[in-house]
Amino acid sequence: MLQTSFYNQLLSLWKLALPLMLSSLSGVAMVFVDRLILARHSLEAHNISVEATNIGWAFIAAIGTLAGITQVFVSQNAGAGSYKNIGKAVWQMIWLSLASFIMFFALSFKCPEWIFGGDESCALKREYFSYMIYFAPFTGMFAALSGFYIGLKRPLFPTILVIGGNLLNGFLTYALVFGVEGYVKPYGVIGAVMGTGLTVIVQVVFFLCGFLSQKNRLQYGTDQWRLDIPLLKKSFSIGFPNAFFTILEITGWALFYKMMAALSEEHLTVAGIVQNILILSFFFNEGMSRAIVAQTGHAIGAKQFDKINDILKVGFFSVTIFAIVLAITLFFTYETLIGLFLKDMSNEQRNMIYSALVFGCINTVIYKYLEGIRMITAGALIASADSKFLLTAGIACVWLGMVMPIYLFVYRTEGSIEKALALCSFYTFGAAIIYLWRFYSKAWLHKAHLVEQN
Repeated sequence: MLQTSFYNQLLSLWKLALPLMLSSLSGVAMVFVDRLILARHSLEAHNISVEATNIGWAFIAAIGTLAGITQVFVSQNAGAGSYKNIGKAVWQMIWLSLASFIMFFALSFKCPEWIFGGDESCALKREYFSYMIYFAPFTGMFAALSGFYIGLKRPLFPTILVIGGNLLNGFLTYALVFGVEGYVKPYGVIGAVMGTGLTVIVQVVFFLCGFLSQKNRLQYGTDQWRLDIPLLKKSFSIGFPNAFFTILEITGWALFYKMMAALSEEHLTVAGIVQNILILSFFFNEGMSRAIVAQTGHAIGAKQFDKINDILKVGFFSVTIFAIVLAITLFFTYETLIGLFLKDMSNEQRNMIYSALVFGCINTVIYKYLEGIRMITAGALIASADSKFLLTAGIACVWLGMVMPIYLFVYRTEGSIEKALALCSFYTFGAAIIYLWRFYSKAWLHKAHLVEQN
């Protein structure tokens, strides 16, 4: 009986998670393809992208995380049977994303210079960063609208849209980086961010068309477009701590890459290539975590709290299997994967960093497994609106568990890139333990229910 129950729960989770994984894989493939195209353009272009992107992501991921809180409200309303309130919750985050144009436009004036300095050598980094934040509000709209479908356990449309967007992004990025003779001039490194931004705009247009369909207007109230200040405040109060943590987390990672850049080009190149592999394998943990948010949200909305433990158990089992598959895959493909980014390097440059890259591949498996445990647990805590804990614990883990040790034991001592990568895995181990403690303490239960049952 227990085996049957576990199998049914596993099947239910995977039916939702698999399309989300494909969607995430296609999304992160955009970044991977951009980096690969830029590496073919020049190593300098690749490294400019690594530095500028890691800081730009802080703003893009923050608005995406904040607007993506729609998934929690949609899933809890669906679980409670309050279907007519779903559209209204999504619209609040659409309006918030549109309003963010003012903030991002203001940031584009002085923020790039504050971050990268005014030297001419950093001009491309400043321009790359500026283009990223110009497109950031569209990422918020994308997150709000995709949260509508995922919260309803209808991930097929977002998956198709993201995969189609990935194909469009590859075409646009290549054309804008290298140019098309007689039609499009080459924009170099800036072409990569332009291609991705234009792709997101196209995806948002298609999302809006689906969201405002007659069926969704009648069934889920997606025509309730007016501002609801109390609901907007409630959504903001729950989403903002996660968004603020995202800024500080990615800022911590950006400092990590700045420290690596300050140590040597070899440190930055290895860190950037390992990050590319991590990005490519991020799809599983993100897809599984978002499925956990949706399933946990439905369980909370229906007041079926006993189901949440079972949801997490199958999540942990799935993450373990993925780590094993990832280890086997990297064992047989690491040389080919590394070679994609070393093609234009001299033999001397390759020999200097090759062993560090092999270590990075091994460390990737450890890091991804621990990250998976953390993200599965965080998914349940996000669905339960335990955002203040996630903010506090997340900041402590990133800054005290990763940034500070790397500064003291790698940057100050001019330590190896291998030591820096190992400390990253130590950080995610600590974070996983703290998140697990919070979940099993049940301290989040008293504030988990956000909507009224119909």
